[in-house]
Amino acid sequence: MSAPTPSVPPAPTPPRAGGPVLHLRSVSRAFGGLKAVDDVTLELHEGEILGLIGPNGAGKSTLFNIISGVHPASTGSVVLDGRDITGLSTHAITRRGLSRTLQDHGVFAPLTVRANVEAVHGATRRSRAGRSVQDLLEACMLADLADTVAGDLPHGCERRLSIAIALATSPRLLCLDEPLSGLNEEETSEVLDLVRDLRGSWGMTVLFIDHNMRAVMRLCDRVAVLDRGRKICDGPPHEVQKDPRMIEAYLG
Repeated sequence: MSAPTPSVPPAPTPPRAGGPVLHLRSVSRAFGGLKAVDDVTLELHEGEILGLIGPNGAGKSTLFNIISGVHPASTGSVVLDGRDITGLSTHAITRRGLSRTLQDHGVFAPLTVRANVEAVHGATRRSRAGRSVQDLLEACMLADLADTVAGDLPHGCERRLSIAIALATSPRLLCLDEPLSGLNEEETSEVLDLVRDLRGSWGMTVLFIDHNMRAVMRLCDRVAVLDRGRKICDGPPHEVQKDPRMIEAYLG
């Protein structure tokens, strides 16, 4: 991965009202003798966009999988809106208000854009009470492509469709796993604008993993850095990118 980015101005951080939407308490995950995630404690408050970064092999994807129920934590706990979700299935966690995109985007290529969103919309009590399919398509700038087969979409539109599918469950917390991977500059800007709008207009809370560090630093209110499974620093982007521990992790 490239070296840390040049300094950027601090992003406005929303007020922290009440308790955290997500609270990780001393979370670890071992695979055999390897600790992929090691004693990570992290909070994400309502309306925040939190970036999770780190060198290859730092444990980001494993932590994402623990949060969303793909892997159980070996030790520690994951609390969503004050309720312990540690060890619950992915479906149970979705019903409680957490949704995530996948690195392979999770799009049903043979179906139309609208059918992709409809396949998930209404699947839970939360989503039935949430926004309509048309609202989701319009929010993700896909209304004009509703009848297009998903497999025919350009990469940027496909990525926005994966976000629309995740939103179809009416989440309180949206987890985006490398949503900028493979996108050109224009497509990247569209996805970043969408995430900003979801926070601004919908009050969405977002956990954001990506290798595009410049984009992460410009988008996120706060950034947490993992290295060798441990959280080494956590704070506003303009502070984190100057932190010697972060610089050492990427350049060391």
